[in-house]
Amino acid sequence: MATLYFKISTSSKVPKYKQIIDNVLKGLKQGKIKKGDLLPSINNVADKYSLSKDTVVKAYKQLKEK
Repeated sequence: MATLYFKISTSSKVPKYKQIIDNVLKGLKQGKIKKGDLLPSINNVADKYSLSKDTVVKAYKQLKEK
């Protein structure tokens, strides 16, 4: 499982689900995440960053579609 440290800004105009997507794509580009790595669980991300599970599900769903 990839150990990710997302940068989620509550004051940003960028939606939180998009910030998750951007963090994952940046991690892929930088080689911190490799194709096939498991991402942290929805519950883990939601709890760690005080997000709703729906927000994380939306981000993961869109990442899967990419």
